[in-house]
Amino acid sequence: MSNPITKKIKSTDLNELYNKPVLNKKETSIFLGVSNRHIDNLIYRKSIPFSKIGGRIVFQNKRLIQFLDSTDSLGGMLTQKATYSLDRIIAISDDIKNDTEWVNSSKTKATHEGVCSGLNMLINHLKEIEESEVSK
Repeated sequence: MSNPITKKIKSTDLNELYNKPVLNKKETSIFLGVSNRHIDNLIYRKSIPFSKIGGRIVFQNKRLIQFLDSTDSLGGMLTQKATYSLDRIIAISDDIKNDTEWVNSSKTKATHEGVCSGLNMLINHLKEIEESEVSK
């Protein structure tokens, strides 16, 4: 059985997919240029917009295009972009720094101190960037 990704695809077939309003899993894998297994993983993680009609999983072409416009590819996995304010990042950093339940030895204490130091450097860097953007 040949893999649809490695099989040569005619441009007319791709044009047909781009103009088709609803795609099945195989068509979606070709449309996105990933394997059927990757589509299954995205569905399992609910990382891709899909609908169930009866027992079939289908994908609306327009929603896939919106999904692609709003994602990055990290390590081969499609991941939703997220935008956080500096205040939100500081709050998350504080939560991480205040979580000391797992610190129970000198080794974990040193690890925790390293994490806190790294987070402090990140926050200071982000503040510098924000200040330089405000002063422009």
